[in-house]
Amino acid sequence: MKQALLLTYDTFADFEVMILLTCIDSTYQINSFTVENEIRPIQSCAGFQVIPHLTIDQVNPEDFDVLIIPGGNPAPLLDNSDLKKIVQHFYRKKKQIAAICGGPAILGAAGILEEVKYTASLDTDDPLYSHVLVPRNQVKEHLVIDKNVITSTGSNYLNFAEAVLRNMGVFTDDLKDPLAYFRVPSMS
Repeated sequence: MKQALLLTYDTFADFEVMILLTCIDSTYQINSFTVENEIRPIQSCAGFQVIPHLTIDQVNPEDFDVLIIPGGNPAPLLDNSDLKKIVQHFYRKKKQIAAICGGPAILGAAGILEEVKYTASLDTDDPLYSHVLVPRNQVKEHLVIDKNVITSTGSNYLNFAEAVLRNMGVFTDDLKDPLAYFRVPSMS
């Protein structure tokens, strides 16, 4: 079974990746990790507690096919050299990287935004993030796919999920509106 790697950290925006994770769990095994060196409950922005599967020192990026980086407040993670190495490995090996909302700041900290067009729910003037964002490569779009990197604004989580799932091969190109269940209310 293919392997998905999900970054978790206090304040991560669980809702931005929940539909994506719901739809891949039959095709990919989801492995969450923390940048900390011990397993402890991580509290999402909604207050849910998540117990990561792995600590950062247990992550071998060779074992994974896709890296998912949710938004939230990732500022405390930007100087983490081990996290930067994981992101750089995925990029160099042309493995899929999916980052939403504030998640692209982590890509910037790893130097990836120097090489790809991207979008984010971050202002390039924000003092927490301005040093890692690359204004010349930031595109005013809700979803940007460049090379092996998919980025999205946070409120665009359904289209983000669909793009990532299509790139992962979970949804084929001929499948029209695969997330209709989440977009259109039904009685069944």
